[in-house]
Amino acid sequence: MFEWFKNYLLQQEIGSGSKIQKQFVEWEKVQSVVILVGSTQFSVVKEFAKQTGKNIDIIVTHSDKTSETKDCFLSLNKKDFNFFGLPKPEIIQKLKTTTYDVLINTDFNNSGFLKSITGLTSAKCKLGPESAVYNEFFDISIQSNQQDFLKQALKYLMMIKS
Repeated sequence: MFEWFKNYLLQQEIGSGSKIQKQFVEWEKVQSVVILVGSTQFSVVKEFAKQTGKNIDIIVTHSDKTSETKDCFLSLNKKDFNFFGLPKPEIIQKLKTTTYDVLINTDFNNSGFLKSITGLTSAKCKLGPESAVYNEFFDISIQSNQQDFLKQALKYLMMIKS
């Protein structure tokens, strides 16, 4: 019952924002990317971002109330979310101000925090692991292990031709 109510609130918040037209963008034409990551994978994602040469924002989530990550677009911990797992209004506003060409979610732990960030972030194309219990938010669900996920995501993005 509680999980249903959390999902309902998330859907209401997603629905209250402007709708973005979904589209697949060729990797060469991608201008902006956001990667959602748990704190333990931040260094891997940061290295991947350097290698791509793209403008990549990284949103890092922490499972405690005090941790913070430097050198990223947004660092979130439990204090940034309410009881229902939704980000606080100022975080929601920040997420909705930018539209990305691509969102890559690296959540293999089915984090409620990353679920809500995925739903609330405006992106033309969203990718995530097939193992996520909320893969209805993804335009492309990738079957991969955690170590190869970013390589697989890039491979799929490079296959897109318009």
